[in-house]
Amino acid sequence: KGKKKKKPYVIMLVCVVFMMNFASLSGSVKRSGLMTVLYLCGKIFGKEADALNSLGFALTAVILSNPYTVYDVGFMLSLFSTLGILVFAFPVSDKLLKAKKTLLEGTYKLKLLSAITESILVSLSVTAFTLPITTYYFGYISSVSALTNLIIMPICMPLVVAVGIFTLASGLPLISTVLGVFCRYISELIISAVTFMGSLSFSKIHLDY
Repeated sequence: KGKKKKKPYVIMLVCVVFMMNFASLSGSVKRSGLMTVLYLCGKIFGKEADALNSLGFALTAVILSNPYTVYDVGFMLSLFSTLGILVFAFPVSDKLLKAKKTLLEGTYKLKLLSAITESILVSLSVTAFTLPITTYYFGYISSVSALTNLIIMPICMPLVVAVGIFTLASGLPLISTVLGVFCRYISELIISAVTFMGSLSFSKIHLDY
């Protein structure tokens, strides 16, 4: 409570700024970093940061710092993925689960149902909202991207956490070595899953210009 309640958010804010600089401050890193910084600042000052407003602020800041970021495919994919999650996945998920909340309130079934519903909707929204970008830049439509996202999502979260700890513990040889091996193993697992799904004969619908 009070100052003690704010301390973890201040620590997280410092870590986020450090990780942004560590990750070379690319367009997508700035976008996600600035949104997280706004969220954490809101928590520190006892306010709730609106996600869409935060996305708009991050987009404005990134474009003002470098207008050519709009030609960065990674940034555009990051932007439209987040937009899809905020305007489609989360609102639809809330509406679908609204009727179930009274029946399953406080049970593990509600948490499980929420996780499954959100995962499917997030995957579908990311695929749909990034479709114009992938079509324009890569010349094909992926028919397996939504399914691939669902497969790798549970693996990605442990990797994000492990990479963060690995970075902070880089001065400790034993711990950083163990975490480094773990991060490499998980990364290779994700790459193998994506490569396999992409190699399927029906995975791409090529477009002729």
